[in-house]
Amino acid sequence: MSDILVNDIATVAYSQKSSVLMTIGKSGSSAPGSTPAATPTSPIIKDSFSSGFPDIEPWGTDNLFPQNVLRDCYKNTIVAPTIDWKTRALYQRGLEYGIEDLDENGEVTFKRIKDSAVDEFLKRTAIKRYALESIVDFYWYYNIFPEMILSKDRKKIVGLTAQEASYCRWGKQDKKTGLVNTCYINANWDQEGTASSPETTKVPVLDPYYDPVTALREDSRGYKYIYPVSYPTPGKSFYQLAHWDSLRTSGWLEVAQSIPAFKKAIFKNQVTIKYIIETATWWWEWKYPNFNKMTADERAKIMQKELQTFEEFMSGNENAGNSLMTVFKSDPERRQEYAGWKITPVDNKIKSGIYIEDSQEASSHLLYALSVDPTLIGSAPGKGMGAGSGSDKQAAFNTYLSLVRVHEDLILEPLHFIGQYNGWNPDIRFRFRREILMPQTSGKPKLESTDTNTPNAA
Repeated sequence: MSDILVNDIATVAYSQKSSVLMTIGKSGSSAPGSTPAATPTSPIIKDSFSSGFPDIEPWGTDNLFPQNVLRDCYKNTIVAPTIDWKTRALYQRGLEYGIEDLDENGEVTFKRIKDSAVDEFLKRTAIKRYALESIVDFYWYYNIFPEMILSKDRKKIVGLTAQEASYCRWGKQDKKTGLVNTCYINANWDQEGTASSPETTKVPVLDPYYDPVTALREDSRGYKYIYPVSYPTPGKSFYQLAHWDSLRTSGWLEVAQSIPAFKKAIFKNQVTIKYIIETATWWWEWKYPNFNKMTADERAKIMQKELQTFEEFMSGNENAGNSLMTVFKSDPERRQEYAGWKITPVDNKIKSGIYIEDSQEASSHLLYALSVDPTLIGSAPGKGMGAGSGSDKQAAFNTYLSLVRVHEDLILEPLHFIGQYNGWNPDIRFRFRREILMPQTSGKPKLESTDTNTPNAA
């Protein structure tokens, strides 16, 4: 039996023979000369303390920015479906993990592995829900609010969820450090919810910029924490602003939504007229003596009878090619004609596709702002806009996938943090398993998965 005893996590060793105790520094401690002498700067936003919201940093001037976005965009046929397409394009075949390595050519390869600790965590946390919900919030707002749950002994992170972004609000900055220390979660901000409402939950916030693993080990504020994740946009300190939101501020979303409203009103209110029949007053006296002396009801019956006769003559395939005789009165002395009936066909403007070009232009602006090639979601609204060829889709799809790695890294950052905290294999990497379109000689594209031991195409 050894005279030296070591604790379970190998941070303390004791020699029974010499009565010497040896300890290892806290996780995350640095070698001499590499210990930071300061923390990252977090600028204080002066105006936030006079915003009219004493405890929280409002999301938008009325604190209802996320709710306003949803209200505006769910009236549109492009924005929400396209964001859903982007969500599915990133998620594709779900989450996977493995180890990245270099092949003989120096290219990065990905090899899937099995790790019992990782598998147990993913199973316990229903990771598919976190992945999907975080992607949705990311593409809608560029802000996600991952919530991590600690074990009772605080040695492991055992839970991970994505709190609904529209329900989350940051607390005020600490005036000394510039950090946000609290997240307020309430599903009723649009129903006069406040930071002090009984329905509001306060959750401590981690600082992801400065050694969050050590910070969490030393933190004693609770057993659940928000690990903030966002896509950086210029000039935004608390809540990032998705680039596609320019659709709302530029007016193009309003234009796109006004077109169907106009067309609906036209279809609802326009009286569809094929012919205008003008009849002279003398003709009625000529055919119906004393017409001007008849009562209104008597004249109405006669007009209904004449119009019905005309409709029976003009409608139906069996009457195609029939001749129509109209009458007119002439004055031989003056050589002047007085028409009895004048029939004028009316052009139906709806058939010509009114507002089609405006709809096409608005749709183009929406898809451009959403960064999705129209060929990838089928035909874009508008006249003469096709769905694109197979080669167009293949090139556009692969180009799109090559640009979403940065989104993947941000969304999966909490998992890599959990791996560090829980002591998983440090070489493990998480990613979404996707498929790229590969060309064939026949001209038909085939799918190739990124889960093979080949360079990561994403």
